[in-house]
Amino acid sequence: MKIRRIFLFIAIVFTLNFTAGAQNIINYFIDMPIYLLPSFDKILKQELVENYQKNPERDSINNLLGGKTRLLSLDTIANNLKIQSTSASKVEIQLINRPDSSRIIGIINTVCAPICSSYIKFYDTEWNEIKVNFPKITIDNWLNPSNSEEQNKLVKNAVRIDFLEYNFSSDGKKVVVHNRSEKHLDIENRKEIVSLVDFEKIVEIELLELIK
Repeated sequence: MKIRRIFLFIAIVFTLNFTAGAQNIINYFIDMPIYLLPSFDKILKQELVENYQKNPERDSINNLLGGKTRLLSLDTIANNLKIQSTSASKVEIQLINRPDSSRIIGIINTVCAPICSSYIKFYDTEWNEIKVNFPKITIDNWLNPSNSEEQNKLVKNAVRIDFLEYNFSSDGKKVVVHNRSEKHLDIENRKEIVSLVDFEKIVEIELLELIK
């Protein structure tokens, strides 16, 4: 088994080097430091990608923690990759082109326990973290314009804004924000609050405004 993994490692490295221009997101995913994805070493990540490319239905493997990890999607055009790292967590990786032709890597970690909540970080291509001025998102983004001041005050007292789920847009140029806080409301407050808040609204943040 160990010899098979070594040969697999060599074969995939050769393939990735040969096709690096078309599969940059794959290279960065495989080179991602283990502290950013502790359940996976380089060989396991290579095996996961290879399985998905050969047959998307064979997209899960056992990770180092004994659980299952699944590759949800791989887009080498938009340079985006999504994995279900555990039964309750997801990781999304986006390769982002800057105006000066340099690149950075965005990583969204989402935990659903059971309500989903995300955090996002950015790195250069050497995996050094980059600080960005990510905008503070408040419940104000979802308040109905027709609300009174008292109604808005009621909402702000009742709704926790901790439950925000992030994704990268399909073109890799925006962060898309969904408010999952409705699921945290108790039955007593739910009926009144949902009439004052547009929980279906999607907030979009332009990546180039963050990383320019």
